[in-house]
Amino acid sequence: MTAYRLIPLLCLFTFAMTPLTLEQAINPPATPAPTLAFHLSEQFTLPPRDIGWWWLGLEWNATNVYLAMITRELLLVKADGEDTFLQPQDHDFGSILDAQWLDEEQIGFADQDKDQTHIWRWNIHDPHAELIASLPMRLEFADIQWATRLATGRKDEQWMVWDFGAQPPTMLVDYSTIFIAAAYPVDVIWSPVEPEMLWQLVPIRNLAGNIVVTTLGEDDRYTRPLNLGHGGEPECNSIKWSFDGTQIGCGEAGGSVSLISSQSIPPVPPRRLNGLDSPIVDVYLSQDGSLIAGVDRESVAIWDVMEGELVSRIAVAKGSVVALSRDNQRLAVGSLDGVIHIYQQS
Repeated sequence: MTAYRLIPLLCLFTFAMTPLTLEQAINPPATPAPTLAFHLSEQFTLPPRDIGWWWLGLEWNATNVYLAMITRELLLVKADGEDTFLQPQDHDFGSILDAQWLDEEQIGFADQDKDQTHIWRWNIHDPHAELIASLPMRLEFADIQWATRLATGRKDEQWMVWDFGAQPPTMLVDYSTIFIAAAYPVDVIWSPVEPEMLWQLVPIRNLAGNIVVTTLGEDDRYTRPLNLGHGGEPECNSIKWSFDGTQIGCGEAGGSVSLISSQSIPPVPPRRLNGLDSPIVDVYLSQDGSLIAGVDRESVAIWDVMEGELVSRIAVAKGSVVALSRDNQRLAVGSLDGVIHIYQQS
């Protein structure tokens, strides 16, 4: 039998093996809807500012009650329905560079004035913040850890890590290269494993035009580059470490998020998760590593890391920063107009 006579028989056989109902033929099965439901539980607006709101980040404390809002100022809100704002008093703080919860009631932050950078520790039940140390320089950015260590960067291509546990403050890392700064924020993590190592995550652009991440240790043995590009132009708008330091989340210009392993040698290609339509401006990895959230100017999306599936998508206008609570039950989104949206998992 010739080949052309076999074609109708093959088509008939295939159809018989995969029958379609009339409804299926007219209305093919839709893509499964997101499975993780959140509802808006609270919404409040920050006090108006003439200079507008420039978001650096959001961070829940360990009890998921207080939300730190890191802008040019440091504001805390007790998200219990009363929306009580808290700020350290009796000091005219400069521009806030970064802040981090030290425990459920203490937060460390860095600010700068005209020619100095200051490190503070604040118990939220005390109106006064405690000055830890000062640096005689003005910085472009800083990343604080444990209120005793600070990573700093300057536009003269110098990256430094300071230890304020020593007096005077000691520079632990002084790193200058031919690379130039290409993206913010710059994230830093310290790993208290044995032997204790100091890691610094620096988004930089190499001569080929890719954004890479370099983790710096106390000597060159711990230096490892991780390529965040996808074979060409850099795509990361935002970068965030996982809580355990094993993964890096990358918010991409095309509306996807990528997960990069910081443990693989040699580096493995990033794992890309699709879901949004415009550039992702902030990402957040949950504490247990099961979820990753990303926000663009129109919505916030949450992906299941294990399954690689989009599990929630919420419309939010002018989104800028996002944070999941430690138990994954609450989601906070900050907008460019100064509105904070808090969602509760249904």
